Amino acid sequence: TAHEDDIPYIFHADDLMLPMDPHDPAVITRKRMTKMWTNFAKYG
Repeated sequence: TAHEDDIPYIFHADDLMLPMDPHDPAVITRKRMTKMWTNFAKYG
């Protein structure tokens, strides 16, 4: 891994990523983590 490898996961930069299976555990985890971070930013 390298610095900023997480950017496509956090910001859903789909043009920077290879197509992924929506049922892949990594994709599900990415969506859950993004939702938790955005809820934290919104509601504290």
